[in-house]
Amino acid sequence: MICFEPWRTHFWQRGTRIEQKLIATMSFLNDPPFHECSMAFLGFTIREIRVRLLVIDSHYLVAMEAEQVLGEALGCLVTIAMPRDVDTLLMEGAFDVMLIDIDFVTEALWGRIQRLRQAGAGFVFTSVDSRHRSGVPGFQGIPVVLKPFDDERLVEVVRNVNGAVKRF
Repeated sequence: MICFEPWRTHFWQRGTRIEQKLIATMSFLNDPPFHECSMAFLGFTIREIRVRLLVIDSHYLVAMEAEQVLGEALGCLVTIAMPRDVDTLLMEGAFDVMLIDIDFVTEALWGRIQRLRQAGAGFVFTSVDSRHRSGVPGFQGIPVVLKPFDDERLVEVVRNVNGAVKRF
């Protein structure tokens, strides 16, 4: 998502008609890539706000499928991780939503998940077990998406979880 902040610039405050400004802006946005420095002459500052998603799965191809589906549908920044890399990734960066294979969740990781949920991160579990369709006992409030993924369902669940996370 692109956030325009035109009120911060001199161009916006001059006598240019609003229609001229919007036409100039929209025509420029059709020519990717566009960056804050390139947009300066239009009188806009741009900050890109993108969902940061972490996919943790012991099967790399499954993680790549989730990356492709969610990246295309939501335009998120997706990071793929194998279970052995989780500690390092969680220390290095903040993620808005984490898609985790339920088979990987241990009691130690559950404590970390609870702390991250309280800090505002969203979680979605994945599973091949149809018993988890309506949720995982002991993990109330975390939705489950069954594998193999139904692309529309995956996108819908991640979008809903992202919409519910706390923003600071």
